[in-house]
Amino acid sequence: LFLAGFAMTFVVLGVNAHLVPILVEQSMGRETAVWIAGLIGRGSIVGRIGTGLLLDHFQSVKIAAAVFVLPFAGCVLLLFADGSLPVALTAAVLIGLALGGEFDVLAYLASRYFAAEELGSRFGWIMMACGIAGGLGPVAAGLARDVSGSYATHLLLLLPMSLLAGWLLAGLPAFARPPRD
Repeated sequence: LFLAGFAMTFVVLGVNAHLVPILVEQSMGRETAVWIAGLIGRGSIVGRIGTGLLLDHFQSVKIAAAVFVLPFAGCVLLLFADGSLPVALTAAVLIGLALGGEFDVLAYLASRYFAAEELGSRFGWIMMACGIAGGLGPVAAGLARDVSGSYATHLLLLLPMSLLAGWLLAGLPAFARPPRD
């Protein structure tokens, strides 16, 4: 959960912070890019509520892994958007859905895998990893852009991180004890 949370936050917040320049770099107008970036917030709201509902009704590890792989699809779309409004819209919504579901997934799974007496400290470590990644992701995106002259290299590097985050959650074992009421 620690590593998956770090990888997911690094990817999602790095893309979120740089979405407007990523889209402008692809010949999209700045006003349109700003409007599209606003969809991340709307997607986040839907992602938070939707992820919670899905976790309540379906096998949570599969839902968690799916949420954590959404940024992969968003980054792939951004790599090939080339100024396309529908592609950029879809990418922003996917990033937003992932951003909304990320902490819900981590909190839910932590509550299932850790005993009550250790949940606070363990979840604190997970959130610390997310906090560090949240600071590093946007900086890495900007640095990669400065070094390579394009966001494409950074987006390519985010693809394995996105897959790693989903893979780490998909590989989690069945809950050690039944869910608490």
